[in-house]
This record gives sequence, structure tokens and C-alpha cells, in this order.
Amino acid sequence: MAGKKEKLGENFGKNAEGSNAEATSAVPPVRETEQHTLCFTCNGVDPRNLNSDDMIEHLHRGTVLANAKGLEPNTGGHGSGAILSEDGYIVTNHHVIAGARENGLSITLYSSELDATNNLGAEYAVYLVGTDPESDVAVIKISKMDEVDEPLTCVKFGNSEALRSGHTVIAIGNPYNMSNSLSKGVVSNPTRTLNSSIVPFIQSDLVINPGNSGGPLFNKFGELVGINSQIITNTGSFIGLSLSLDGNTALQIINDLICKGRVTRGWLGADVENVPHAMAKSMGHEKGTPKGVLITNVEKGGPAGFAGLREGDVVKSIDGQPMYKMNDFVRQVMDLTPYQESSFVVWNADEGEKTISVIPEDRDETFAYKKAARIAEIEKQRARLKENGTPYNC
Repeated sequence: MAGKKEKLGENFGKNAEGSNAEATSAVPPVRETEQHTLCFTCNGVDPRNLNSDDMIEHLHRGTVLANAKGLEPNTGGHGSGAILSEDGYIVTNHHVIAGARENGLSITLYSSELDATNNLGAEYAVYLVGTDPESDVAVIKISKMDEVDEPLTCVKFGNSEALRSGHTVIAIGNPYNMSNSLSKGVVSNPTRTLNSSIVPFIQSDLVINPGNSGGPLFNKFGELVGINSQIITNTGSFIGLSLSLDGNTALQIINDLICKGRVTRGWLGADVENVPHAMAKSMGHEKGTPKGVLITNVEKGGPAGFAGLREGDVVKSIDGQPMYKMNDFVRQVMDLTPYQESSFVVWNADEGEKTISVIPEDRDETFAYKKAARIAEIEKQRARLKENGTPYNC
């Protein structure tokens, strides 16, 4: 029986010991992306400068328990989260806060005091900054920072592209209300893709369960490299397959939510499919995976058609990123910055290989415009029918 995906929880953690499989060379933390200047700042301690015990304590303090009270009494849930900045920005999963009633969100900080119940400290109300259901990321913020008794401990981002199979990762979270639980594991696949998702995942064998959702995944240096969000299971609990949203992707999404309140994604107006093997042979791929995706339809007036892409073209790469299957194309297009020029390497039987410049549009803006135009056209049709005395359905 195939395992199903469960959006449960996980949180971040840190490895104090080096793994033989891991490269020990320093990888600088990721603080900016090509698309963005960051709209939040963490000026806290660099975990690379801490000893193992202090680093674990530091990561615990950067972890929160996320609480969501539902619309009905005694409903809601909880998960985990990571403090992004000293002024109270926190990341968690969309499914942790979805369905919460107004003023129903709060977070509970970690406490190392011996008399603290389950190491839980003060609880503070938070409000929703922005959420992105497609990636399962949400950003919340402490409502009244002047009520926070001590400075917040924020986490530092690392470079998730440096992760390799066998690298050590750690999660700290709140599974089954067992607050501040830590688990250690190894990366199985740092670039796992799922047909049901537009974002890449890091697959590991970390023990994570319901209540861990939204907590960051840490590398051995104590840097955030992923947001834990799902497990593959037949039982509803951990069976050895954990999935975390890729940290570099998460950083872009978080920054969009803080800067603009929504995530911007590119749109081309083109449908694609995997290159048939018969066509791959004519492209010179006698063996192995064909490189490229086949364009099967180009929407009239869309960015793809305007740039000169045509049905039957094979897109081999976008901005230097090779395309091997349809999901690669979909994710790369959505990751493009709207209204900025991108380079497409394209092949077709008539012209061979060529490079085309394409300027993608903003997907949400385009869809909203199309919806508004369609509604306006329907209203015009209804008005004409009513004027002529013809019955119509509302």
C-alpha cells in the first residue's frame, strides 16, 4: 500500500557533531536572493561561533510553539515555528494557522528555567502577516512587542543548496504536545520533488510527528535550511520519511509575504509535457533522460507567444537551469520574477537550438484580470438578454 503524505509537524534543531559524510568547509549564510533584498533582519548570534551546548540552547530559544484556536469552542491546533527577527516575525506552516478564528493565534516561547512547565515560557498574541497555501508557508508577527520581557532569539538562514545525501540535520518541535523535543537524522534526498507540489523538498529520516509542523530544519552548523511540513505515512505517524520545504525557496516566499503580503509567481501562458522518446532521438538523445520539455499549447497574447515560443518547441533550459521534466518547467516558471527578462534555450526541428528572451507576467495579477474581464463579459451578456426579454440563469 502506497504511503500517503501527512502535513504534520517538525521543527528545527542543530547538530553538534560533524558527520563523516558532510563537507566541513564553511558555507556562508544566505541573506539575500537574486530577486529580493530582505525585508527582515536577524542580527543575533551566529550559531557557528557557539560550542555545541550553547548552540542547542540557542536553537531552542529560536523555536516557538504556535497555537491556533478554531472558530468553534475547543477546536484548533498547534504546531511549531521559527523566530525570524528580533522584532517578532515568525515562520510556520499555513496548515498550522488555517481555520483559526480572529484573534485566535498565539505563540509560546521556550524557557530554560528549571521550574518552567515543559520548558514553556510566556505566551504572546500574534497576527497573520501573510500566508501561501501552495507552499504551505505562513508568516506571523507578535502583536505587542513592548510586552515581550526579554530580547527574542532569531535563527540564521543557511544555504540549502549545500546539503547532500548523508548530511546531518536536526529538528526541534512540539510533537503530540511534547514541547521542545529534539530529533537528529540524515538527509536522504536534498532535492525531492512531488507531483502534488510546486516547491522542492528535503527528504530526511528525522523523527517528526503531529505538532512539529512549521518548525525549521537545521544543518550541523545550526543554520536554518528547511521548513518541516510533511511526512509520508500509512499510519498518521512517523515511519521514516520526512519532508521539509527547501530553505532557499522558503526564504524567497517568507520575504515576499513580509514585503508584499503575498507571493509573486511568474506566468507564461504555455502548456508543456515531457519530451516523447521518439522526439528525444531526433534531438540527439540516444540514451538517458531527454533534456527539455515540449510546448503543446501557447496562449494567444501571453508572454510566451509574444516572445516567439511556439507549439512544438522544446525548452531545454531557463536562466541556465536545465529542464528534464514538466515539473521542472512549472516550478522554474513560477519562480521567475514577473516583468523581468529571462533567458530560454529552445530547440525545434526547423531551426535547431536558439536562445529566446521571455518576460513573464505576474500570475495572480493576470488571473485576476482575466477573471474580472470574464465577469464583465458575462454581465454584458446578461444585460443584453434582459433587454431583449430573454430568460437567463443567475
